[in-house]
Amino acid sequence: MTTPTPVPILRYSFDTWTSGNTVTNDGSLGTGTAYNATLCTTGTGGSASIISSSYATGTQCLSLVGNSTIGGGYLQLPSFTMGGNSWAICLWIKISSIPTNNVMIFEFSNNSINAQNMNLYAFL
Repeated sequence: MTTPTPVPILRYSFDTWTSGNTVTNDGSLGTGTAYNATLCTTGTGGSASIISSSYATGTQCLSLVGNSTIGGGYLQLPSFTMGGNSWAICLWIKISSIPTNNVMIFEFSNNSINAQNMNLYAFL
């Protein structure tokens, strides 16, 4: 019996990005633009961009730059419901310098009114 190859529900290949703040979802979840991600910044002095250097595979990668206080660049994924109790998150990370403070890699949260809060944080 052959095991089927899993297809990610969300997959953001930065190689297909050409311009703007939208990164296309190449995964199996949804159709159209509903599950595309957005390049964002918070605070001042940070940035989120797609660059064609320092990539691990392919031809382009996501570059996130923080600022000296709070904030910086991030990739915002759309809201969606994760079913089941097993998930896999895969990514390559390259750090240009050793952070002096905790650096958040991901945050999953549901902070809706009258909803049970669920937060997952990952720090370097």
